[in-house]
Amino acid sequence: MRLVLGLPYPDTQCGLKGFRRGAARQLFERARVDGFAFDAEALFLAGRLGLEVTEVPVRAEERDGSKVRLAADALRMLRDMWGVRRAARAGLYDRREQVRDPTG
Repeated sequence: MRLVLGLPYPDTQCGLKGFRRGAARQLFERARVDGFAFDAEALFLAGRLGLEVTEVPVRAEERDGSKVRLAADALRMLRDMWGVRRAARAGLYDRREQVRDPTG
């Protein structure tokens, strides 16, 4: 994630994200990814929009019954991240309309 999108954060996939209302509107009006990679896209967009990002420490707990499939989900995330790069190059994040692919 960090390499593909140039993100400076050591952990883009922590399951906890918090947003101020105005920032959330700016981010999610432009968001295109719906899935595991939404975190990284949100951080990428925050950087593009000049929004402040603050990292706070959290303690993770492993839970039985995870639905994450490491290989398949990692490949899907990588595909989505390349899609974020392509969308950024095409200027799609500069538009305010929300465009989502319901098929993922």
